[in-house]
Parts: sequence; C-alpha cells; structure tokens
Amino acid sequence: MDDKTPIIFTWIDQETGSKFHVFPHNIAIVELLVECPEEPEGLEERVQKLCADILTEAYQHFSAFIFENVNKLNDSVLDKLIIDHQASLKIYWITRSLIFSKSELNAPNNKTLITDWLENTQCPEDAQRIMDGDVSYSMTWLNYVLIDYLPESDYRVEAMVLAQYFYTTQESCNDMLRDSIESSYIGSSAIKAEQKLESSRVVTRMHLIAYHDYMKFFNRTKKKLLLEILGSWEFESLVDNSYRMIEVSTSKLKEVDTKRKDRSNVLTDMLLVALSFFAVFELSLYLVEFSREMLSRPTLDYNDESSSTFLGLIATIDTDYMFASGIILTIFLILFYRYIKYK
Repeated sequence: MDDKTPIIFTWIDQETGSKFHVFPHNIAIVELLVECPEEPEGLEERVQKLCADILTEAYQHFSAFIFENVNKLNDSVLDKLIIDHQASLKIYWITRSLIFSKSELNAPNNKTLITDWLENTQCPEDAQRIMDGDVSYSMTWLNYVLIDYLPESDYRVEAMVLAQYFYTTQESCNDMLRDSIESSYIGSSAIKAEQKLESSRVVTRMHLIAYHDYMKFFNRTKKKLLLEILGSWEFESLVDNSYRMIEVSTSKLKEVDTKRKDRSNVLTDMLLVALSFFAVFELSLYLVEFSREMLSRPTLDYNDESSSTFLGLIATIDTDYMFASGIILTIFLILFYRYIKYK
C-alpha cells in the first residue's frame, strides 16, 4: 500500500501464501488466494445454479485455517512485538471473492455463476455490468467479484482490507462502549466502571480521529472505492451509534462525578458539624473554667472597678446546663446552615 495506512505489518505464510494484514486494536485481516480448476468435474449446466451456494459453504470452513495460522503468527512474529496476542480470537466474518480475467467472462457457465454469486448482495445488477465490461468489480457485502486481479498490489483489495479494518474496529469500539455502559448500570465497582467508561470513550474517539486523519492520505481512486464500500455497509450509522453511546457514557460519568461531589459535600458538612460541636463544647468549658477561676482568685481582675457580672452569672450555672446549652446551640447552628444552604 503506497498511501499512509494504519497497518502495522503484513505477514505472509510461505506454505499457503496467506497474508495477515495486522492493524492496531488487535485486528488482522486475512487474505487467502485459492485456485480452482477451470472446469470442475461433474459441473453441468443443470447444476450451475448450485455452484455459488457450494462455494459459499466451502469458504465458511476457512475459519479453522485462520485459527491455525494465527498460532503460527503468534510464534513467529507477535512474541517480538508489544501486541496483546493473549486476547481471545474472534472471527467477525469471512468474505468470498471470485476472480476472473476478462477472457474468462465469455464462458457461458461463468456468466451464470457470477449472476448467482451476486444475487443476494446489495447490487445484484453488478453481474450484468461486469459482463458488459462497464465495471471491473463488485464489492458490497460478503460475495465479491474481481476482474483482472493484480496479486502484488491491487487497489481494490487494498481498499477492501482498509474498509474491513475501519468497520471492524468501529464495531469493536461499539461493543466495548456497550459493555462499559452495561457494567456501569449493573452495580459493579464504581471506580472500575468509571475507568471502563472513560477508556472505551477515549479509544472510540481516537479511532474516529485516526479514521478521518488517514482519509486525507489516500489517493482519489482508492478513497472513492473505500467510501463506496463503507457507504454500502452503512458505516456512518455505526459511527452515529458510537456517538450516541459516547453521550450516554459521558452522561453516566457526569452522574458518577455528581454523586462523588455530593458524598464529598456530605462528608465536609459532617466534618464541619463535628468541629463546630467540639468548638462550642470547648468554648462552654472554657467559659465555666475561666469564670470560676476569676471568682476564686480576685487578683486576676484587680484592675477592674468591679467583678464581671457576665462571668459571675456563668460561674453560677451548673456545668451540665452549660453542656446542654452547647448542644442546643450546635443544633441551632446546623439547622440555620441547612436553611441557608438549601434556601
């Protein structure tokens, strides 16, 4: 790929010739070329209709091959890189491509095969357009057709690989967001749930930023085809769903932050109440102690014209009454504070 792409590296299995295009986010796109005989034994016009279904079914069995080669990839390459190859392997989907040269389109059986192959795709009319020579490919969903494929560097395959990467990564981000949101609402650890929400939100946003950034570096032909493929897959709908889930996660994070602030405010209020309670008690105790000391030691107020009436009054009050008055004063201050705060 001549353009700037998100691909990390491409690994080729020498035995089978399969290509593993390894991307960030632990995603790899596997490309495998299988040669078929020109005229399969027993193929007749009356069974031509079944050929597309038979090939489709056969391709589904390549999942075992992919698992086997991922193990080879782990042993030969991934152990040398900082990649989470311990993550569980998940195959999102397997696509199938029929490759023809222009000369092979003249074969009568191939016309029927291409028509049946593209029958259930989004653009079944591409079969006739390919036969007429108007287009050289049909790549909408799962069943593809390529004319005059270039093994070394074919922009159509490169665009499809990139489209599959962007779509798969976006789908993976959506799954991660959905899982994080569910975890935050089922009573799991608040801290862990918040971390998962924040992490999934950042990963999704960074992927979207990278997607738009890479689009600037693709040549026009490849970019046009890439956007066509993603458009047929309704990629924008997937992105819109990501934004909706990001909004939900943001709302949840704000809710968690608000609850944390409320708890902090409650703890602060309790601390202030405790401090004020002890401050009032300390003041009451000090007034009783000082007033009685003044009355018992007249020399402390020898400069005053007469003894303090206020201290004399306090000195005559029972200590329990002073403590009770401190409690009442503290309660009054608490009620007054709540009145002012929530008014």
